[in-house]
Amino acid sequence: MGIGAICHTVNPRLFPEQIAWIINHAEDRVVMVDTTFVPVLEKIADKLPSVDRFIVLTDKAHMPETTLKNAVAYEDWIAQSDGNFEWQDFDETPRPRCATRRAPRAIPRASCIRTVPTCSTR
Repeated sequence: MGIGAICHTVNPRLFPEQIAWIINHAEDRVVMVDTTFVPVLEKIADKLPSVDRFIVLTDKAHMPETTLKNAVAYEDWIAQSDGNFEWQDFDETPRPRCATRRAPRAIPRASCIRTVPTCSTR
C-alpha cells in the first residue's frame, strides 16, 4: 500500500456487536466499506471511538446519504492526493518476524487501515 498501514477485512455477516468489537480491538482509524454495508456501520458507529473516517467504496454520483462521521466517497478521497510522493526504500536484508502476544487483528466487507506499530526484535 505504500503508506505504512495495515489493511484487514471483517466478515459483514457477523453480529453488529462482533463487528464493533473487532474494529475497536484493532483500534482502526479508517473504515472502508461497500455501499451495501453502510447501514450496518451506521447502527454501530457510536460504538467505534477510534474511527476517524469512513470511506465508502463508490463515486460521488452513487454516494448514499449517511450519518457516518467524515464519510467520503472513495473516488473523492483518492482525488484529494496529487500523486506526488516518495516510496519508502527498503533493503533486501532479512528481518526477524514481529512476535506479538495477540493473534493477527481482523473488520466488515469493509477494510480498515491503521498505522503499523514498531516491531521489536527481542
